[in-house]
Amino acid sequence: MAIELPAAIAGYFASDLPGETDNLGQFFTEDAHVHDEGEDYDGRDEIVAWRTAAKQRYTYTAEPLAVTERDSNTIVRTRLEGNFPGSPVDVDFIFRLRDGLIAGLEVA
Repeated sequence: MAIELPAAIAGYFASDLPGETDNLGQFFTEDAHVHDEGEDYDGRDEIVAWRTAAKQRYTYTAEPLAVTERDSNTIVRTRLEGNFPGSPVDVDFIFRLRDGLIAGLEVA
């Protein structure tokens, strides 16, 4: 079953597909913030470096399963599967959008 995601969030997941060009930065605001695995990343450059490092460290897929809206956030339940400890795992990607772009992301 396909789920409908806001354009920037759909772009975020599409940019992570194998064989896709990493155009991740275009989906984030200049001052965006990401929190993942206890670390914080601020601004497009750090966010792109975070994603690049994850792709070098792990081979994985991210499949959005469901989407909900809560407290001005878009929460995408996602199955991560790959060569990392605990795989597969379902996690929440908690997105905060501003002006159609991702201003915040927490992977929980």
